[in-house]
Amino acid sequence: MNKPPAAYAKSIEYGSCIKLYAYRWNAIGTATLDPRYQLNKYLHNLVLPLRITETRPYRANYYSTTVSGGSLDENTDLDLGPASGSIALPRGLGTIPVELKVFKDKKEDGSTVSSRHLPCGVLFTVNGQVHGTLPSNFVSRKLNYQFLEDYLLLVVDATQMPADFREDFFMTSRDRLAEMEDREFVESEIKDFLKNHEGLRLLNNKRKEEAITKKVDADEPLELLQELINHLKSSLGISHMRVIGDLSQSCQLIGLMPGGSNGQMQMSLIEREKPDVLIVGEVNEWETAEYVRDARLLGSKTALIILDHSVSEEPGMQWLVEWLHPKVPGLPITHIASGDPFIWV
Repeated sequence: MNKPPAAYAKSIEYGSCIKLYAYRWNAIGTATLDPRYQLNKYLHNLVLPLRITETRPYRANYYSTTVSGGSLDENTDLDLGPASGSIALPRGLGTIPVELKVFKDKKEDGSTVSSRHLPCGVLFTVNGQVHGTLPSNFVSRKLNYQFLEDYLLLVVDATQMPADFREDFFMTSRDRLAEMEDREFVESEIKDFLKNHEGLRLLNNKRKEEAITKKVDADEPLELLQELINHLKSSLGISHMRVIGDLSQSCQLIGLMPGGSNGQMQMSLIEREKPDVLIVGEVNEWETAEYVRDARLLGSKTALIILDHSVSEEPGMQWLVEWLHPKVPGLPITHIASGDPFIWV
């Protein structure tokens, strides 16, 4: 039987051993999975690799793996780059180097490359360690590169920033950027660098055309938020609905919670499944709606569609008629549509 190794079974001859007592990962599981991805995310350029071992009584195929750092462990083909460049710092403080990559979104067989564990967005590193980020939707929100959002990576090497400027630029926790006047200047420099890169514009247009062509050839609706909204309005007979999100964003993974699910259930589903869009019947506006808005500002791409309580449950009531007929033969069963109880003025 495959078992995890025992902790502290023997002395190590060289190196250092670090025991993790308290930590927060994006998912619960063995240390060789999500913790490895998280360490690769924040340790982008490692001087020496790390060995991570799971000693808790979990069942797994393997209990040890190597963390090489995100720059090496990506091990993924590129559509663009690596391309080097530089951005200016404010007040004539000089320039710092940047490196641009865009990962392939398709495999050789035409299937989609999962972006779940790909580093993306804008990373600020100091001596190889990530000290702050700009979310992946910076690419789509600021530059309108929706088809590169999950596959574009720009690494900003802040190692050579003047020490006093760097201390103000990053929070003391060294995990995020500080809110400061000069941050806007740096973000503008990054935006201009990406916006003026002709290869990015051409690649985004190419992927957009491929996505449209694929859907047209297959006679399928485009998997964009606007197309999903149009489909829901026509199929459910809804004239209006409330939406939080980018109407041109992709919708590959959809969460559905019709009726009146409470805010905690809705937010837990978003956190657990990370859908591209969550469709609900109704929300407590101070809970789910604000949660989605805040999450999008922090880099999440989850959109929210609010149908209305009664119209979201109507299809289920229609189906219930067909389900009940064979169970109570001879008994007349009719569905009476309640419709939308409100009018829009």
